[in-house]
Amino acid sequence: MTTEQQTDVIVYGVYDNSRKSLLTKINDFFIDHGKVSLKEKAYFFELFAVMVDAGIPVLKVLQILADKTTNERFRRIIHTIGYHIEHGDNLSSALAKFPMVFTEVEVGIVQSGEMTGSLNIVLSKLSDDINKTLELYLKIRQAMMYPVTIIITLIVSLFIILAVVIPPLQSLFASIHAEVPDTLLFLIAFDTFVQKNLFLLVLLILLLLYLFQTYIKTEKGKRWWDGTKLSFPLVKDLLKKIILVRFARALGTLLDNGLPLIKTLKTTALSLGNEVYRSALDRVAVDVQKGGKISESLERQGDLFPEDLTQMIAVGEKTATISTATQKIANQYEREIDHTLKNLTSVIEPLAIIAVGVVVGWFAFIVLGSIFSISEKIG
Repeated sequence: MTTEQQTDVIVYGVYDNSRKSLLTKINDFFIDHGKVSLKEKAYFFELFAVMVDAGIPVLKVLQILADKTTNERFRRIIHTIGYHIEHGDNLSSALAKFPMVFTEVEVGIVQSGEMTGSLNIVLSKLSDDINKTLELYLKIRQAMMYPVTIIITLIVSLFIILAVVIPPLQSLFASIHAEVPDTLLFLIAFDTFVQKNLFLLVLLILLLLYLFQTYIKTEKGKRWWDGTKLSFPLVKDLLKKIILVRFARALGTLLDNGLPLIKTLKTTALSLGNEVYRSALDRVAVDVQKGGKISESLERQGDLFPEDLTQMIAVGEKTATISTATQKIANQYEREIDHTLKNLTSVIEPLAIIAVGVVVGWFAFIVLGSIFSISEKIG
């Protein structure tokens, strides 16, 4: 293989497409902004563990895994990881170059495996943890499927009423010179306003979404949004438990694989995806560095860490089994999340049906009332 052919399969900081055609650049843009799913990552680490355990060299493993994946972005990332390892990096530092794909915890776990010489074991454990996370996400998505379907149905129904039913009614009233009922007049005015200002309304919505996304990417905005999500009615307890499962699993897995306690706390803090909890764990890391206990410091973080979690960790500290204690509490929280999702679905479903019935019924009342009004005038 020539040097030019080799660099064509290496991307991200190595592959230069500046001399390529516009079509290639556009294609590269979409590939570079593709998504690597949890399922693909779990499969990657699982096969990695099996092949490393069988004695296959890391570079050869990466080549095989790159050929097996159907995700073009992931293939490029795996090729680039291999490139960096070939040029002196270890696996963890090569993975760390892709923070949008591999989390701090995943990199930390791989690093601990390299330090202890048990890379195959930690990769297999990492695959199991990612699969558990994937199962949790699938349960959440399944629980949200019904209310989302209801909302989409409601929007489509309103669009049909405004676009198909209201205009003929308006023309009919005009043709017989009848007085339009106030309720129908409101709908006509609303329909006319939307049609005349549709472009501006869409532009305004897109602008507001852009401003919102921009704001929550700032440090202040992200902290506000993460705190706001933790106070949402119905779902705040669920969101907290999801974060606590991540915390417990990451803490237990990293400690179990020999990572130092302070580094484990800091790595875990970065992996939770919530600024409120990240700040809290940063404070815990400072306390522990000064000689304090994890459980006592967690108790001082308000209601972020429930008593059952802190007590389990306290027991783990006394018996030197923190990793075991955190894995047990993570399993318990996952069962509670499953139960909460079932209860939440049972509450949301009737509320969504009632909401659709009220809105569609109101529109139907207006339309049928207008038809009866026309019938009376004609009669």
